[in-house]
Amino acid sequence: MITTNVYFRVFHLKAGGKSGTCFSLDVNGKQYIVCAKHQVEYWDFSNCMEIFHEELWKEVKFDLVGHCEDPIDISVLAPSFQISPPYILEGSHKGLINGQDVYFLGFPYGLSGEMGKINRGFPLPLIKKL
Repeated sequence: MITTNVYFRVFHLKAGGKSGTCFSLDVNGKQYIVCAKHQVEYWDFSNCMEIFHEELWKEVKFDLVGHCEDPIDISVLAPSFQISPPYILEGSHKGLINGQDVYFLGFPYGLSGEMGKINRGFPLPLIKKL
């Protein structure tokens, strides 16, 4: 089951001509954005990226925290403001069991669900259950 604390942390991000999915995590009272490295690897971080909000692309400044080494396709960014509510979302594998349902949330081909203000003006990601 996907809970509100997960929905509210998934965003549609655009860096240059590349759009994709990112999500927020809170670590030690600071919020970070996790996205695909191939989306932002060559981005000039002196420029703003864009987040889709209230049916518009809005500029947001991010600082690069770091890129994972190949072949891991993950980058971590620090937003200039708290982008999502600080609901608890523990980043761990604690409690996982073999055979458990797995879900993917995102914006493939730019598709999303629009629900008005239900997600604070952010589009809802599409969900795929495996």
